[in-house]
Amino acid sequence: LPLLKAFNLSPRLAEAARASGCANPEFATVGYREPSLVFLTDTKLLMPDAAGAAAFIDKEGAGCRIAFIEKAAEADFRAALQGKTAPALLTRVRGVNINAALDKQRKLRVLDIAVYVRR
Repeated sequence: LPLLKAFNLSPRLAEAARASGCANPEFATVGYREPSLVFLTDTKLLMPDAAGAAAFIDKEGAGCRIAFIEKAAEADFRAALQGKTAPALLTRVRGVNINAALDKQRKLRVLDIAVYVRR
């Protein structure tokens, strides 16, 4: 069963978002674009690049915002936040994207997704 949990990224990301304490958050995701995440979070889920996610999370007066940032984009996300107050890192979710599980060399594609929140 623990192995199966690794393939359930979207439910685990949605669970992390619920644990944030935000009543009606807005969402963005970078690097992880699984359709199931849309249905488990919000149908208005944004899918910007790292700089767009930084602008989204830093938007003044917008209420609670949650950004799911895949590790490959995290340095760009943090760089785009340069000089601004960093959002809180709520947790990290690691697992395998089942729809993109095998990369070009036929190896499993393991993802590491940071969950950032700004209240």
